[in-house]
Amino acid sequence: ASHTNQDALGYKRGPTQTFYFFHLSLQLIIVKIMKLKGYLHNDYGELIMKKINAILIAAAALFTFASANTQAQAQTIGYVNYKNVESNYEYAKNAYKEIDTKYLELQQFLMDKEKQYKNIDSPINKKNFEEQVQKDFKAKSEEFDKLKLKRAQEVENNILQATKAVAADKKIDVVLDYRVIFTGGTDLSQDVINYLNSGKFKPINK
Repeated sequence: ASHTNQDALGYKRGPTQTFYFFHLSLQLIIVKIMKLKGYLHNDYGELIMKKINAILIAAAALFTFASANTQAQAQTIGYVNYKNVESNYEYAKNAYKEIDTKYLELQQFLMDKEKQYKNIDSPINKKNFEEQVQKDFKAKSEEFDKLKLKRAQEVENNILQATKAVAADKKIDVVLDYRVIFTGGTDLSQDVINYLNSGKFKPINK
């Protein structure tokens, strides 16, 4: 992201323009001081001004180089829209379909047990039935939770692995979430999606 400063008239200046504005302002201040001291129109004053200008020009060159180097480094930053990648990742789609199916099976289990419960006449048998259903439902729920967590971790790990591979291929040093990017950077989302869905990528723990 580029950084700009705004002057009193509302004009925006980049880092280099800001430095040269400072350079000019400093020169004007020095000229005023030299006028007060009476150095402005003699050899001593000219020598001072030449040295000051040489120092400022060297500093400006160094500042410009550093600014250009910073901008070049900024180009090695990439970003990814995780939700977009997740929703277009085929393995993730299948994993979440599996989770939805297991959830529906869990709901169907309760509905079936409710029907069976209504056909039980003995209070003791009803009590025993309830206890058994609660035990079975708890076991099924824990199994479902483990599956849901496992698939979510697999998807996250796969996306992370694919993102690292794409970033390395494109010489990207840092990859951020797209929500923290204000401007600049390289969007890797589609490249990550393409790689995940290609035959080159092998899902973890599949």
